Amino acid sequence: NCENEATFGKPAIHPRKPKELKQFSIAKAVRGVALGVWKDADLEKEWVQYTMKELNIEDDTAGGFLVPTELSSELIDKLRAKAVMRAAGALVIPNAPQRLNIPRLTGSATAYWVGQSNSTITASEQTFGQVTLDLRRLAALTKIDEDLLLHSVVSAETVVRNDLVQQIALAEDYAFILGTGGDQPLGIYNNPEINTTSIGGTPTFDDLIDAMASIEARDGEYNAWLMHSNILYYLRKHKTGAAAYDYVLDLSNTPPNRILGLPVYTTSQIPVNLGAGGNESFIVLGNFPDFAIAEGGGIEIKVLRERYAEHLQIGIRAVHRVDGVPRQPDKFQILTGVTTS
Repeated sequence: NCENEATFGKPAIHPRKPKELKQFSIAKAVRGVALGVWKDADLEKEWVQYTMKELNIEDDTAGGFLVPTELSSELIDKLRAKAVMRAAGALVIPNAPQRLNIPRLTGSATAYWVGQSNSTITASEQTFGQVTLDLRRLAALTKIDEDLLLHSVVSAETVVRNDLVQQIALAEDYAFILGTGGDQPLGIYNNPEINTTSIGGTPTFDDLIDAMASIEARDGEYNAWLMHSNILYYLRKHKTGAAAYDYVLDLSNTPPNRILGLPVYTTSQIPVNLGAGGNESFIVLGNFPDFAIAEGGGIEIKVLRERYAEHLQIGIRAVHRVDGVPRQPDKFQILTGVTTS
């Protein structure tokens, strides 16, 4: 019913202390739900039962539960480290409603010089628009051997957490960059409000400077580059002149690569096989704190007990509700048609 849907995906409030809930193990909970083995898993059993009660789910045939808020936060922290859009500084809005409207300034007021006396100040007004974030379901599915859950809970916990976070991070980055809308976010590459320039060949530092100038001409700012690692390697090896441009490799910073003074984030989610010839990519310059990410509550875990039973495996599905959109598209510039040969 609608009441259940309104609370679905949000972490239940449990009477246990947060310090205790930090010890919650996904692997132990999965083992208990899937195999009925709750040895050394009193906390996990109590949490799963409590969550089912809070969500008014009587028949748990699908093995569903929500991880505690504290564990959700830990998983999100790991997600932030693995997802480049987050790492580049995107604004994250936690516990967002299903639809969130964020106002944005679309036109500024104007200042005028006035005389010393009997002068009238010309009135001007700011204009505002808004961007809308609609939470979309992002799901990741991993499989794990029953023996690993039964005999090695510690290592299983690491496998489960890392694999789920890795899959969610890759899928999220791809959607935020190349998403087509609908069930997934509209990615910045396909956003008609974001300016693009085609360079139609191998990138030069002049092309990068032009991208910076384009954003500056719109009174915008920028904080980072985003590109495939192949493009970065090309730029690292192809500098014009001796120290003519500011390329820096600084192992004391994260990320260690800097071009023209700006950090460079690389991701395999930017393809290198676009275009008619199948060998094109693109580079994104932007002010990533102006990219907003809305998250809706906790992470939902479903244990699939029967689907992979013939292989003595258990399926674990994680669902995270999230959306992302640039608040100020003018602060982004995309260089398309980029090749390395």
